[in-house]
Amino acid sequence: MIKKLKIINIKESGITLVALVVTIIVLLILAGISIRMALGNNGMIKKASETSNETIVAKEKEQIELAYVSAAVKKIGNNVDQYDLQEELNNSVGNNKTEVNGSGTIKVKFIDSENKYKVFRDGRVIKFENHEPTKVYAKFYVDGTLVLSSKSDIEYKDDEGNNVEVEEDYGEIHSDYTVDSVNKVYVGNYPGWFISPYRLSDGTHMYRDRIKKIIIKDFISPTMMSSWFYDCNQVEYIEGLENIDTSNCTDLTSLFDSCTKLKSVDVSHFDTSNVTSMKAMFSACSNITKIDVSNFDTSNVTMMNWMLAKCPKVDYVDLSCFDTSKVTDMSSMFQNSRYKSLDLTSFDTSNVNKMTSMFNDCIVDTLDLRSFETSNVTNMNTMFYNSRNLSNIYVDANKWIIKGNTAVTNMFGNCGTSDVTYIN
Repeated sequence: MIKKLKIINIKESGITLVALVVTIIVLLILAGISIRMALGNNGMIKKASETSNETIVAKEKEQIELAYVSAAVKKIGNNVDQYDLQEELNNSVGNNKTEVNGSGTIKVKFIDSENKYKVFRDGRVIKFENHEPTKVYAKFYVDGTLVLSSKSDIEYKDDEGNNVEVEEDYGEIHSDYTVDSVNKVYVGNYPGWFISPYRLSDGTHMYRDRIKKIIIKDFISPTMMSSWFYDCNQVEYIEGLENIDTSNCTDLTSLFDSCTKLKSVDVSHFDTSNVTSMKAMFSACSNITKIDVSNFDTSNVTMMNWMLAKCPKVDYVDLSCFDTSKVTDMSSMFQNSRYKSLDLTSFDTSNVNKMTSMFNDCIVDTLDLRSFETSNVTNMNTMFYNSRNLSNIYVDANKWIIKGNTAVTNMFGNCGTSDVTYIN
């Protein structure tokens, strides 16, 4: 009887030990799960941190919005600049709590959180991220669709969800380019004005007339976009422009040049703070009715020639935010346009040397050019040529200086007036 009891005790001890080990293992597993739940990518701690940061972001955005509204009320219709917004934030948030800079699109940084925001001219505020440049790949499909993506394995399906056959895979679009002896631009391995899908063959484009649709598939951050959509004369709409981050871009030359069927283009989100050339950016967009560049930061732009030329359906463009202090070339900037009025009072032309055909064949009847400093201009040929409705040109007598070596051939040819009106 005693022996049986001992055997039972030994068995019970073994069972208890196994149970203890199992319990410990279960606890360790549960502990691991708990740690992962707390610390993992979707863990509670991270979610709590994200929630806390979202609260901070929401609060800071609200502070900027209120400060912007307050500044706008005080300006009474005039544009809010970085100094106005800084003053209001100093009053509401405190001195040395924020840093405000930029023109056109204003940038605000909160010192404590290090969060950065973009403030657009219409009062919109978005959180600003410093994105590294991405690679950009291009493929042309048999249905006439050009797709740009940050991924080399781009997939494109039609409206019914079927895969569309690739006609040509152009691979990566390179941001470096050179010019050869006959002035052909080479980008990557492909010669042509567009970065890759417009190969030149005996001096002609192969595919430009066949592109019917352009899709920006996902987020891309290029360093240059010169002539990306140049002469896409069959494209009416570009899908996914909001996926382009232009904060790293330096060159927007001829971006939409000669897109004659393009009906609308939303570039209101473009960060142009690093752009140096906007040459012919919208030139010959003959079907576009509205161009919103009111959020553009042009503080580093040197080339604006042909930028807004040949846009006959656009009768107004807001240029009041433009900082043109570094611009050297404004030739043909508004040529063959039908703007009913042009407010150029913010223009600083002290570094401009070319104004050739700047207002050639414009429908505008009055130009207030009192902000124009022309002492460095060397070419004014056909500046107002064929602007038959133009009857009044007001200039500042102390700034409108035409030197003896300045070219002025046909400056007022076929113009509604043969001279400017000097105002002291």
